[in-house]
Formats: sequence, structure tokens, C-alpha cells
Amino acid sequence: MEKTKQGIRRALDAGLVVKVNMCLTAENAAECEEMMQYVKELGVCFGVDPFITKRYDGTDRPLDHRLDRATLSSLYSHKNTAMSIQPR
Repeated sequence: MEKTKQGIRRALDAGLVVKVNMCLTAENAAECEEMMQYVKELGVCFGVDPFITKRYDGTDRPLDHRLDRATLSSLYSHKNTAMSIQPR
């Protein structure tokens, strides 16, 4: 995540308009709140996408990376979270 933060900072320093979109996975869910806080401090827009689907060829290996319902619910219900999409 440090390289991502550096890239965001460099883009801002270069005068670019930055928006961060994070695809939520089981592997990066623990970093979501930290990233939201970081971009908030920088005044950068932040979006998340928790939806992982099968590949176009029908392979369902990507589904192994989906968040479980409890983790997803926790992220969306956290009092400091600016996420507006509610899990199904």
C-alpha cells in the first residue's frame, strides 16, 4: 500500500486530479480504512467496489478473493466509513 500512497502523492504534486477506487478483496480489506483516512486527509475522492465476479471465460477462481459477509458488513457499518453501498 505504500507504493500506492506514493503514487497518489506524486500525482497530486504533479497537479493531477486524483480519484482512488479500491477493489475490496479478502487480501486488502484490512487496509481499506487506512486508505480511506489517507485520501480523506489529502482531499481526494475515494470509492470502493466489493463485487468480484467470475472471469469472462467462466472460471470462478476470482471468487476465492471475495470478502465474507461478516467482514463486508463490518466495513460498511463502521461509523467512520463513508461507504454508501450496503451489502446484500
